[in-house]
Amino acid sequence: MNYPNQPMQYAGFRKRFSAQFIDFLCMLPILGLAYWIEQQYKPFALIEPVLTLLVGLWFNIYMVKKYGGTPGKVLLGLQIVRVDGRPVDYQQAVLRYSVSFVLGIAIAAAAVIATMKMPDADYYALGFVERSQKLDQLAPAWYGLVIILSNIWTWGESIIMLTNKRRRAPHDFMAGTVVIYAP
Repeated sequence: MNYPNQPMQYAGFRKRFSAQFIDFLCMLPILGLAYWIEQQYKPFALIEPVLTLLVGLWFNIYMVKKYGGTPGKVLLGLQIVRVDGRPVDYQQAVLRYSVSFVLGIAIAAAAVIATMKMPDADYYALGFVERSQKLDQLAPAWYGLVIILSNIWTWGESIIMLTNKRRRAPHDFMAGTVVIYAP
């Protein structure tokens, strides 16, 4: 815990980006396995988006509450705390992840809808790139808007983080949190 009389050292963009990259590397074996199963078994492609959302909840809510950060942040000696230095509770963790989660739900729904529309013969005959292109074509009309909103959110997070002294992203402002070097 960071006490008010200890000055907080805020984590910068590069350190936070590195933590996200480590999180991605942690997820890579799971993503690889999911990809392999999806190639062999189309019904798994209907379940996988839900599993991805659950893993996201575990990483970004449970881990943040329990350990003060995702695995990448913890490994790099970073900690997510409230602006006054107290540990994050579930309310802050949920608020931090809420926009990404809602966008993730919409993307997952579009993926399930597109997969259900694709004939089994096409699903199994097409390679990864061709199947991805076909699924994009079969996605609901609103999917494009969700992708645009997701990109705006992602880029906005980075831009806003780079423009303030405490390197807070929009999700930090929403939840009243900062990312610091762990004391």
